[in-house]
Amino acid sequence: MMKYVILSVAWVLLTPFPSLAQKSALSAEEQAIKEVIENETRYFWARDYKKWKKCWAHEPWIVWTVATRDGVKQYRGWEAWSSAVKELFEEDPEPKPYDVVKSNYMFHLFGNGAWVTFDQVAGGNESEEVRVLEKINGRWRILMVEAVYNANESAEGMTTSQQ
Repeated sequence: MMKYVILSVAWVLLTPFPSLAQKSALSAEEQAIKEVIENETRYFWARDYKKWKKCWAHEPWIVWTVATRDGVKQYRGWEAWSSAVKELFEEDPEPKPYDVVKSNYMFHLFGNGAWVTFDQVAGGNESEEVRVLEKINGRWRILMVEAVYNANESAEGMTTSQQ
């Protein structure tokens, strides 16, 4: 009897739970999109321009926007964004230790497009992020980045109506 109980407990612990696996497993498209998002960040930190630029659509309508306590910075169009990154890599060419964790991915796919949200912690700084991607010639490419740092932090001195 004891052997039966031990085997039953082992079976329960070692058997995958399909309902849990289905909820956490990404589709092939979602996994491909996540890889582009993750790689773009890795290549940026590595200061690898050649690999980094392959993650982006090279179009005049791409947008990169970051909002922090100090304000909002935005680049519109591939030429402006690419030039800014090239300049940064030239001024600060040393690769940085990869200190980024992304979590809570949510995907919305529509045709050849994808809207993705996630949380990120990079170098101790938390942000809520959005990516819009398009599948171009069979490969997912980033069209838009939005990163909002300290998104749910109350602003000192703001009245309730301003928040």
